[in-house]
Amino acid sequence: MAPGFLTELRHGPAKWLVPILLGWAISAGIVITPFTDIEQEYFASISPRLVAGGGVMPRVGVCPTEPAPEDEARCTAAVSTSVSVTSYTQAAGALIVFLTSPALGRASDMRGRRPFVLGTFALPLAAHVALAAYYSSLVHGWAVYVDLWVYLLLRTVSLSLPISLGLAYFADAFTAANRAAGFGIVLCCFSGAIIVGPKIGALLPVELALWLAVACNGAGMAVGVVWLPETISKKQQESARAAARARIGSSERPGCRDFWDAVGILARDRFFLVLALVAAADGVAVTGMQDVSLLYLKQTLGFGPGARSTLLELSGLVGLAVQGVLLRPLTTCLGEHRLLSLGLSGCLVYVMAYGVFGQMRASGALPEACVRTAVFGIVVPAQALAMVTFPALSALKANHAAAAEQGQVQGALNGARSLAQGAGPVLAAQLWRAQPDTPWVVHYALAGFVAVALALAACALPRDRGSAAVRGLREPLLPLSDAAGGPADAAVTEGASREGCDGSW
Repeated sequence: MAPGFLTELRHGPAKWLVPILLGWAISAGIVITPFTDIEQEYFASISPRLVAGGGVMPRVGVCPTEPAPEDEARCTAAVSTSVSVTSYTQAAGALIVFLTSPALGRASDMRGRRPFVLGTFALPLAAHVALAAYYSSLVHGWAVYVDLWVYLLLRTVSLSLPISLGLAYFADAFTAANRAAGFGIVLCCFSGAIIVGPKIGALLPVELALWLAVACNGAGMAVGVVWLPETISKKQQESARAAARARIGSSERPGCRDFWDAVGILARDRFFLVLALVAAADGVAVTGMQDVSLLYLKQTLGFGPGARSTLLELSGLVGLAVQGVLLRPLTTCLGEHRLLSLGLSGCLVYVMAYGVFGQMRASGALPEACVRTAVFGIVVPAQALAMVTFPALSALKANHAAAAEQGQVQGALNGARSLAQGAGPVLAAQLWRAQPDTPWVVHYALAGFVAVALALAACALPRDRGSAAVRGLREPLLPLSDAAGGPADAAVTEGASREGCDGSW
């Protein structure tokens, strides 16, 4: 019988990655609140009109709640600039992740997971140090000025690149039956952080909040540097290197053949190809929603600051309950395939509900009070249910790969998803700009992507290694017998664990 999830977490190496994730998540949550004003004031300060007047350095306090008449136009224009910069830096970051994530994942298979995990998770720490240093250099007039663009450039890759290495580490640390719950830890950390982080950022002075974010991120990294163990044995590393040499027929020097070999896992068989398409379609919808949801709540659904804050907190709490309490039983009862379909169904309801409720409010078919009740009663549970999509996707790809190729698998699929996520905000922004009077069209379009992902997951994704649809797939890069808790026993574990839905904790 497979060990319980909590047993593996408590006694395995994954527990040392949790502080790193939590420190990163909390620091990101703290920065959310002050950064909006910091970014607006930066672009307002360096606008051409101000530069022409002799002011070339950014200023603090340019755009208060009620800016001065001479600054009002600049502050309004700075909002549009900030949105454009965010959208296009996210797209650039997604392209960078797509190009680098597969190769980094495969390198971690061949050279060991630990240094690559610590290296990629150091990027968010460097970004937060750059942001705090920028603000302090303005406030205190430091001789060494750190421009905000340093943070913006670091942020482009620090939001996604560490995830694939973290998922590969979790895949090493958990058996097949517990991987979905293990991957849920990632969303647990961010759900908890979204509850407490923004409140901390709003209550503290800006400079103190920024350096506190650095301290939280740094504390998590310190735990990792001291205690995070290696999960890839020397034998597994050598197996991965030998397999790479056999496939590319040359040395281990990086090059174009290395890159295409790393990315090629997406087309290795029907399972990974369909899974990549599901992840990409879902990624477009999720990031598109994230990019426009707060503005949509304010302008279309009529949610004030208090209602928006309450909605975020409630979503975080319900999401934390789903990831922390319900995910393991749901995985045990349904298996990863049905769990994926369930999550995508919740995502479809969540995205469609936003569009329907916005259209009904605009037409007067639904009073404002009923809109709020419907959003809290339908959208929040559906959004929480949609959160199981990520761990289900991650578990499926991990359970269909050998132990020595987890980094490459997680990197390639995360890269494909990141590329799609970069397109999501751009698509949503363009649709909103084209239909400013009917913004719910954005949600209907995004719902179409979720529907495609759901159809692929339900109808085209092969079920398991023993099914007729999968028996003809090409062999993985390494023998399945090399995988600890890999796909050779994943189907058996999944099938056995569903008997009676009595998996142990």
